[in-house]
Amino acid sequence: MQMARHYDRSISSVIRFYSAKREGGRVIDDLVANELTSLVGENANIPAGEVVATGAGELERTHGVKKIFHAAAVVGQIGKGYTPIADIAMCVRNSLELADSPEFNDLELKTMLFPILGTGTGRGNLEEKAGELIRAAISHLSQYPPCRIDRVYFLVLTEKHLAVCQRVLQEAPEVIIM
Repeated sequence: MQMARHYDRSISSVIRFYSAKREGGRVIDDLVANELTSLVGENANIPAGEVVATGAGELERTHGVKKIFHAAAVVGQIGKGYTPIADIAMCVRNSLELADSPEFNDLELKTMLFPILGTGTGRGNLEEKAGELIRAAISHLSQYPPCRIDRVYFLVLTEKHLAVCQRVLQEAPEVIIM
């Protein structure tokens, strides 16, 4: 489990850059990436779907982010790059379960934001992956009350992403769309 490089085209890289201490646009302390490495080790091979929580680095100060939940959502293969894990929804379920653990009692976590995992560098099918992730969140929130997290958001990057997520959500009328 590693975060993407600062200037890659991924949500991980954006989180890594904005959570780091910077001077003049240059990263001087890679706070979250360093914490993640210290938790999992330099060459950690994390099982698919496992989630590790770190601090939020500068995102706490600038945006009020309390924790970052890193999910093993893709698997890398030599010469092929990254592909989404078979059960991508496991990342959502495991994140929500971890947020409910006693370890986070004092943080008063209420919301969680997920990217549409597996569809960026993992190149997974947007409609399929968005459906799996959103249904996993709905299922967890409805089956495990009172869940500490009371709002789950999904990050959409384009109008196409938004349309797909709205279509999935329309199949679940008990969900509040914001």
